[in-house]
Amino acid sequence: MHFATDDKKKVKFLFASGTRATKVFLISLFILIFLLIMMVFVYGEDYFDRRVFDLLALHITPSRVRFMNAISILGNQAFLIPANIAILIYFVIRRNSYVVVRVAMVAITSVLVMEWIKNIFHRVRPENPLISAHPNFSFPSGHSFMSVSFYGLLIWLTAMYISNKKLQKLLIMLFLFLILLIGFTRVYLRVHYATDVIAGLCIGSAWLILSFSIIDKIESKLLTRETN
Repeated sequence: MHFATDDKKKVKFLFASGTRATKVFLISLFILIFLLIMMVFVYGEDYFDRRVFDLLALHITPSRVRFMNAISILGNQAFLIPANIAILIYFVIRRNSYVVVRVAMVAITSVLVMEWIKNIFHRVRPENPLISAHPNFSFPSGHSFMSVSFYGLLIWLTAMYISNKKLQKLLIMLFLFLILLIGFTRVYLRVHYATDVIAGLCIGSAWLILSFSIIDKIESKLLTRETN
């Protein structure tokens, strides 16, 4: 199994940082990330986070906590690592290095970048979580960051492989909804602030696009060397 050139062009707008729309999207993400950092770490403003917790507190029930926790698992590394490995094995068997390189780089670097950023900001997690939380730092939300990386890859693969337009749109909408839902569960369960989740979504999206751009540039340089 391999990709034709037309297939790559078909989904370039989704991940190529060279397009105008993607540049605007990236700039918007970086502006939002900057504003979140200023609000939380420079001005110490927590009204938004407290307000979100107060609103969600009105809708907390044991059954909803169990449901939210079950959905949250889909953004946990205990689930995502085996899922990424399964995708890698599949495309290694299919001898599709184009996908293997991208999945491997995004999966590995996302974990490193996420942990690096967490250790820069050292934000303590919210008090009184509804479930036991991982004892690391809160900003950004790792579940949100990693969900964007993994399900973003699935969106890319869906756009590349699913020829049925209705099914393609349905799957893409499903993955997008799942990314947002996983982020929402982290706030509902009080293991992250809303600003942690928004930051995780923004940073994860930016890193996914930048990762593809970096790989494309490296491959382009290697191809140029081989042809010279």
